[in-house]
Amino acid sequence: MDWQEPTEEEKRAIRDSRDIPIIAVIKGLSCEDRKLIYDSIAVKSEYETDFMKTQEPWIEDFKTYWGENHHQDPSDSPEFGNDFVNSREYERFRLYYAAKHPDRIEIKHLNRRTLDFFVETEEFLRIENLILSTIK
Repeated sequence: MDWQEPTEEEKRAIRDSRDIPIIAVIKGLSCEDRKLIYDSIAVKSEYETDFMKTQEPWIEDFKTYWGENHHQDPSDSPEFGNDFVNSREYERFRLYYAAKHPDRIEIKHLNRRTLDFFVETEEFLRIENLILSTIK
């Protein structure tokens, strides 16, 4: 999997710098791989409310950047909804949520690419926990 450094705009949107490796893994996925993983996982129903609540800041950030780039209020523009869907940001967020909370995800279709994604993101989280435990 290729590592792609987040852009400055993406770094501003990341609320916890420890998320950068996970975001970079997601950015490194091809559109086909990201869609394959997205289609093969689902948020467990009991976590749907938490998922929606944690997605709100991502949507707000997307609205902000969209408004800045288009010089108009996204709430007043029908193009915003299309641009949000076309951006596939919802795919990226579900993958991010899945990487951060694998216990809240159900695998609908197991495939090699999805398995590799979880192995790689779990590695980052394990390394992060190891480093944090040595700092304390």
